[in-house]
Amino acid sequence: MLWYGAWRHRPVRRATIALLIALPCLGGGWLWLRRSPLVSVEHVRIAGVHGADAVAIDAALTGAARHMTTLDFSAAGLRIAVASYPQVRSVTAKAGFPHTLSITVSEQPPIATLVAGGARVGVAADGVLLGGAFASSSLPLIEVSELPAGRRVTAGQIRQYLTVLAAAPMSIRRLLQKIYSTQKGITVQAHNGLLIYFGDATRPHAKWLSFTRVVVASAATPPSYIDVRLPERPAAGIPGESATPSTSGSSLDPTSAALAASLAGAVGGKSQAAATSTSASPSETEGSPVQAAPAGEQTTEEKH
Repeated sequence: MLWYGAWRHRPVRRATIALLIALPCLGGGWLWLRRSPLVSVEHVRIAGVHGADAVAIDAALTGAARHMTTLDFSAAGLRIAVASYPQVRSVTAKAGFPHTLSITVSEQPPIATLVAGGARVGVAADGVLLGGAFASSSLPLIEVSELPAGRRVTAGQIRQYLTVLAAAPMSIRRLLQKIYSTQKGITVQAHNGLLIYFGDATRPHAKWLSFTRVVVASAATPPSYIDVRLPERPAAGIPGESATPSTSGSSLDPTSAALAASLAGAVGGKSQAAATSTSASPSETEGSPVQAAPAGEQTTEEKH
């Protein structure tokens, strides 16, 4: 009986021994294959790169990718290869067996220009400094005493400015000249001199929508200021001189009608203008001043 039991289990033992011997071989073979020329990256496809540094970024990513294989590539390694380009937000990669690596780059465009004396630098919405090449007169200006020493803006006030600008639709952002602080809090000035009082950086999307509705409704007689500190109750009119440090402009550039049409399209067209008629009184849109709540006052909705 002992002999029969040993004979019966001998195939199982042999299979176990064979498996134990084969596993290291298989593991070593897999490691060799992952790094072998059989799956080396020979074709690199890159998408999402724009601007003056596009060629340099493409070259950096291609060079890094050619040191990888389609079975052993690293998105983190590709990100390191373009770490010197702050406009690159993220890098993702996908292999196409056996020799193709597709890379997608997500960039962060500048939304403002920091100005300190004669120095200018573009800055992204998250506060990353993009360099002087990204500074443009078409971007809203933020005047500072000195440019940040690091690679990212840390000052709380400037970060609030960026929050406000980042929430603005592109059709509005390109019309903005600068952003700064006044007695009414955060203030945005358009190229035509129109002032927009935000108070603080809370609920920026609601405030921009409120601003848009007032502009669309008052296209025939554009106001010199719009107060959206309480977006449910926007105010529009002509403030006292102490509240208008620079309101020399008298007409929109582009024209009022073009601006109104652009903004109407940005928020859904005539439906938004119609909504204004139910949320804003005639005095809010025909140029006479309407007193807005103080910057520190909040509605019940804002407190929650």
